[in-house]
This record gives sequence, C-alpha cells and structure tokens, in this order.
Amino acid sequence: MLRREDLAPGIRSCLEAGDACRGLEIVGSNIEKQRLGSFWSDFFAFRRETRTTGWRFTAVVLLVDDVVVYRAWSGQPAVKEVEVARNPLGPLQNFGPAIARDATRQ
Repeated sequence: MLRREDLAPGIRSCLEAGDACRGLEIVGSNIEKQRLGSFWSDFFAFRRETRTTGWRFTAVVLLVDDVVVYRAWSGQPAVKEVEVARNPLGPLQNFGPAIARDATRQ
C-alpha cells in the first residue's frame, strides 16, 4: 500500500493544491522502420525483416501556481530493434487454421 509519506514532496504539494496544480506530459520520439531483404520473399510473406532505429523521450512536469514542484523524465537514447518473421509456407501459412475451423462447423 502506498502511503502519502512515500510520495515525493512535489507530488504531495500538488495533491494538496487541488485545482491549482497542473501537470504536463511531454513525449518525443524519432523512430524509423526499414524493411530489409528480398522484395519477393517479403511480398509473399516467406520472410519479413524489419529494423527499427531512433530515440524516445518522456517527461512529466507538475506545476502549482505556475511554479514547477516536480519533474521526472525517462527515455531510450538509442532504439535498435530487429524483428524477423518467417513463414515457410508463405501465403499458405494462414490457411491451416481457417480450413480446420471450417471443418469443425460441418
């Protein structure tokens, strides 16, 4: 259980101020996604590889009567992700569940 004493002093003063407290959330990012590999293997869904790069930033600022009483921020300075999806049967990969579902209805 979180008690009032566990909160940061700025958050407590904001709660006590009621309507005089204002909060801002600032979110910024620059994310780029790039598809890699052969056009044909991607088009027919045999293999899809996506590389994601960039950065993310989030900040929270609390103000009481236009005075900053609390601030916190976080983010990722370097986002580097690679996602690979493989379907050995390509476009036929998703037909299996649909056929099995139709067979159980009869």
